[in-house]
Amino acid sequence: MTTKIIVLFFCFSLGFHLLIVSATETRQEPKVYTFNFTDIKSLTNLVIPEKYKNFWDDIIQAKKEGKTSEEIISMTKSKHGIDIDSYDFVLKKIGISKTLFSFVKDCLLNKKPVFELLFKGATTPPKGSTQYSDAIEAVLPSLFKALKPYKDMFRLKPRLYGGGILGDEPDYIRKMKLGEIQFAGGSIAMGEMVAPAICIFDLPFLFDYEPIKYYDECKYCQIDWILDKAAPTLNILLEEKGFVLMGLADGGGYECIVTQKAPITKVEDLADYTFFVFPQSRIAGEINKAMGFKKSVVCKPWDLPSFAASGVLDSLLCCWYWNVLLQTTPYFKYVTDYPLRGFIAAIVLVRQQTFINLVQLGRRFGPMMGMENDEMLTIVRKLISTISTGVKTVLRRGLRMKEGEARRRIIKAGIYKMVKFPPSEIEKMKMRILPLYDKLADRKGTYPKWFMDEILKYRAEYRKFKKQGKLTRKWYDHCIFPDGYDPYQWSMSWGK
Repeated sequence: MTTKIIVLFFCFSLGFHLLIVSATETRQEPKVYTFNFTDIKSLTNLVIPEKYKNFWDDIIQAKKEGKTSEEIISMTKSKHGIDIDSYDFVLKKIGISKTLFSFVKDCLLNKKPVFELLFKGATTPPKGSTQYSDAIEAVLPSLFKALKPYKDMFRLKPRLYGGGILGDEPDYIRKMKLGEIQFAGGSIAMGEMVAPAICIFDLPFLFDYEPIKYYDECKYCQIDWILDKAAPTLNILLEEKGFVLMGLADGGGYECIVTQKAPITKVEDLADYTFFVFPQSRIAGEINKAMGFKKSVVCKPWDLPSFAASGVLDSLLCCWYWNVLLQTTPYFKYVTDYPLRGFIAAIVLVRQQTFINLVQLGRRFGPMMGMENDEMLTIVRKLISTISTGVKTVLRRGLRMKEGEARRRIIKAGIYKMVKFPPSEIEKMKMRILPLYDKLADRKGTYPKWFMDEILKYRAEYRKFKKQGKLTRKWYDHCIFPDGYDPYQWSMSWGK
């Protein structure tokens, strides 16, 4: 009796152990291989030599039929005379980098490994700023969600570097061109470095001032209308230079002017002040001159506090949240109630070769990963659309909320005294600035006149719809264009 009990107990224990092992194997996660974009060149340029074409195609077919690793090894040995010990030699002859050998062999043997790519980017906003936090907490997670259907074969692993870590905006452009990072987000001046036409957004009075919608209600407004309608054209201009537009956002909001010595109440007052230009700006110097500033000082964003503290700058843009972020508020007393300097936008760019490499990877190696021929093109379009949506719905409104909060607190605390800039003086300033529109157009290194006309057409459209009362809550709350325009359509047709 005792012997039977022991035998039964042994059988039960063995069965339970096998069940646990089986369940563990079933739940086992696929192996994830992580690479940089610089590692995958041999796959994006892959051309199978004629000698190994049948070997390669037979393995793809065997994988489609669900063959096991052992069955594939047996097939390649009997049919092609290539055993498992010769796979490294064959991969070398095919031209695949040694760094990729383990991953590619797991693909050959139908072990279903996951291909993960590091998607590196840099931003001008520093870690801790609302734009950086929104990117980490909202935009990038939406990227994971968009790629979820492909998570068992392909993943992107974003890595974001905040302001200053990888240098300044010119460094971002250089690093993207070298392939060291894949994307960057910065001021609109960063976009000017690539496509000069983008400098048109630096013009004062290009956007109508809608402070209640922007600061108080945090709604969509004319800014969104113009930026979204201009996006397809901007992307064409950027692609000609090797970049893809991922989104246009608010860089710092409306640009009022803060001063130290005295308030600005008339145009002539600007002659007493020194202003600044970013080194990558194309037309800012001429704008400052036309406005009447005494002189302009070339200055990087992170140098603004020290320049203000030392007295090199006695006037500055008032982008409320950024004034708090850069800690320039102690150096100024007065702020104009009107954005004389216009509006500062932001831009997110991706190196075009990044997407081309992904599409080529899908077409040349995708079948071995279990992908359809143009499935990676679909993934790239989803990436563009997802990030564009995130930039628009999260980054724009996120900054507006912070701008509104900072504006109310600074005024309430009396840190800045808001000074009325009379309508008659606004008209005098327009007399100085508006002739610049045509003067700068078609000049080498600026914007073409046809693009200026396009932007002004979009502005006129918005004014017309607003006057006719056709801008409803669908527009202000959800950015649904009353004329049926789809701001995401261009991104979903990328690569055609």
